[in-house]
Amino acid sequence: MKELLVIERNNNRYLLVDKDDNQYDLSMHIMDIDFEIMEGDLLYIDGEMIRDDRVFTFGKLDSEYGRKIDNMNDKEVVVFKRKDKKFYMKRYYG
Repeated sequence: MKELLVIERNNNRYLLVDKDDNQYDLSMHIMDIDFEIMEGDLLYIDGEMIRDDRVFTFGKLDSEYGRKIDNMNDKEVVVFKRKDKKFYMKRYYG
């Protein structure tokens, strides 16, 4: 999984940076979970999913939306980390 740091937020568009200082401008939405993406959050996501032209929607692991998740290593699982707390979600769309 690729680790990305949220460095800027503008509505549902986020500027993220990886450890090599590559920047990503992503559109992301969260559904079905009381979570708001904030500057300073870390996003762990499968690197093959990242493209600037995608609009991502993430939500609960057990949701009817998106693919069924059989294990936490599934490529559809993303993790947001804020301080010492992790929020596990799956990709619905994007």
